[in-house]
Amino acid sequence: MSDTPSTEIDLIESEACAWLAQIDGGPMSDGDRRALQEWIGRSPAHKQTFEQMARRFLQLSVAFDEDADQSASQSSVSRVGAAFLGGWGMRSWRHLAMPAFAILCLLAVARLYLPVSPAPISQSYYSDIGQQRVIDLADGSVITLNTRTRIDVVYSDQARIIQLIYGEALFDVAKDPDRPFRVLTQMGGVKAVGTVFSVRVREGDIEVLVEEGTVELTAHDIEKPSAAIADAQPRPGIILSSGRRAAFNKSEQVISVVDPQQLQQRLLWRQGQLVFDADPLARVIDEISRYTPIKIVISDPQLLDMPISGHFKAGEVEALLDALEQGFGLRIEKYGQRLVYVSQA
Repeated sequence: MSDTPSTEIDLIESEACAWLAQIDGGPMSDGDRRALQEWIGRSPAHKQTFEQMARRFLQLSVAFDEDADQSASQSSVSRVGAAFLGGWGMRSWRHLAMPAFAILCLLAVARLYLPVSPAPISQSYYSDIGQQRVIDLADGSVITLNTRTRIDVVYSDQARIIQLIYGEALFDVAKDPDRPFRVLTQMGGVKAVGTVFSVRVREGDIEVLVEEGTVELTAHDIEKPSAAIADAQPRPGIILSSGRRAAFNKSEQVISVVDPQQLQQRLLWRQGQLVFDADPLARVIDEISRYTPIKIVISDPQLLDMPISGHFKAGEVEALLDALEQGFGLRIEKYGQRLVYVSQA
């Protein structure tokens, strides 16, 4: 390693520390073991540094345990190699050396990364019922929240993570290939680099509409933004291109093509507009109900599929109810300030 630049040595040492710490954390997955094998095989410097750091770890364990004998230490050295090949963990002796080894690794990383990179920035945003809200992020991305929506935003030097807790949001993503933009929901995730798409969460159902560019749908394997930042290589998923819609839940997934006019109609909520073109009354009521605390009930099941067309302003519930009564011959019965029944006139 004498011909290796000092900065590269520092990098290799810090990476070796990270791998040894991961081995110490418990059994490694097959993918992790393959990745470690690939890292060790990149150069003689990688292999030599890993072995040296492992020996230091074991030597420190002896120093911290006066009862340990030399033969036990030597046998343990060979087990480090087996750690990434067979999944054997170091927990049986981690308490012996971790205080000193943690300092050793910290120094190796500090030499390379000082000044220390800033911690991830975390922020929550939400919109009330009937409200749309625009969020300008530091990287130039823009998020538009629809009615009654909450998101948690976590940005770091490695990743841009948005957790959509509930509601609907449109994401206009600034291009940054080195920091993928990921939207997480309880059912799965959406990964993008530079694109425009919307995601809606509704009672366990997820809907994704791509207006521009492409996104990748990923399986539900991460629950928190902090975990997503650490997950540098999420499992590959389904590619969804412009003009496509994906709707999925725990039991099914449907991908369909949306014509440009319909796509724009579905996204007109950005301007506070709702457009229906022969949509079932059930869907119309469901959409309008998102913008008001008033509960609207269709009391006659035969009316659920009644086609409704019209252009309405989001949140103007009275105008919609008047249109249903006067233009479609329905009966509107109001009970107090928060309950409305819709039936056949």
